[in-house]
Amino acid sequence: MAAKLEVERIAESLRIKIAEAKELPSRGVSGSGRETFCTVGLDQEVIFRTAAAAKSLNPFYSEEFQCEIPRRFRFLSFYVYDRESRPEKMIGKVSIKKEELHKHHGKETWFPLMAVDADSEVKGKVHIQLRLYKSHGHKRLAVRVLACSDLQFVQGSCDPFISVTVCFRNKQEVRKTRPRKRTVSPQYGDTFIFDVPDVENCLEGSEADGVGVGPAEVRIAVWHDSTGIGNVFMGELRLKLVDLGSELLNGHDAWYFLQPREEARVAKPALGALRLNIWYYRDHVFSSHKYNQLRNVLLDSPAVNPITSSAAYILGECVSNKVDAAQPLVRVFFQANKIVPLINKLADNEISKVQ
Repeated sequence: MAAKLEVERIAESLRIKIAEAKELPSRGVSGSGRETFCTVGLDQEVIFRTAAAAKSLNPFYSEEFQCEIPRRFRFLSFYVYDRESRPEKMIGKVSIKKEELHKHHGKETWFPLMAVDADSEVKGKVHIQLRLYKSHGHKRLAVRVLACSDLQFVQGSCDPFISVTVCFRNKQEVRKTRPRKRTVSPQYGDTFIFDVPDVENCLEGSEADGVGVGPAEVRIAVWHDSTGIGNVFMGELRLKLVDLGSELLNGHDAWYFLQPREEARVAKPALGALRLNIWYYRDHVFSSHKYNQLRNVLLDSPAVNPITSSAAYILGECVSNKVDAAQPLVRVFFQANKIVPLINKLADNEISKVQ
């Protein structure tokens, strides 16, 4: 039986071409153009910014970049800014879930720009436990809020508290934790008990009666506690208890990504579109010694005559974009102090073609 290769890590990388935008909204009735630029972000972290394009409602960027991805992320986002506004104003954005990047790999696509507001820009996760049980003949729902992680700062601070709202057909109840000061990863451990009405069946449900909110739902909302500007929304989670089924009886325990406010997801006026080409790579990297034989074959390339028969040259011919092969090859040969002999042989081959 062949030995099983153990993956040491997974290396992720991106190559992105930001081509152009079209049909951006004008500043006013005059229909004048805008001086715009585009940024690229992993979640809330900006990793690239284009130069400002000439004033137009159909700006042309034509910039390409690539990078390795150093950490986990949920969304790859693109923001179009109006450079002439003070402060610079976001016109719209494109957000693509990590799980959907493969659908766009190597495909040139027009993406519609979506509106940007505080309610749609959320970050972080929440850890909750839910359990439905009976006590003294009555059904009760226990909601335990354990922690949050990776929340975003609000004007340089983060004092988060959580509101727990349980909605039944004919009523809803709200409970709150106390704020935790100066932390993006607060710990809570608060448990809230809710009485479930006798007419409410959390494991079955129908919205046909039109009374209240239909099947029981738990809404977890995270807020930044601020007396100056008022409590600031930081994300929410909505769970239909019927979707959890019998798991609710045994106890449901999970981390959830926070989501934008429901009202923020309604359609907004057209803001134009952005033309992108995205390459997303996810490579399994094995321990270094697993590559010894391949490395030795590649490093022997300068001694192979003709150079076009060498492993390094053939590898460059096998890929659609030679840059994809050139960059890792340069690293391998540079570390072995053999980059100069390789370049000399490749240069001699190119010169021989024009003689």
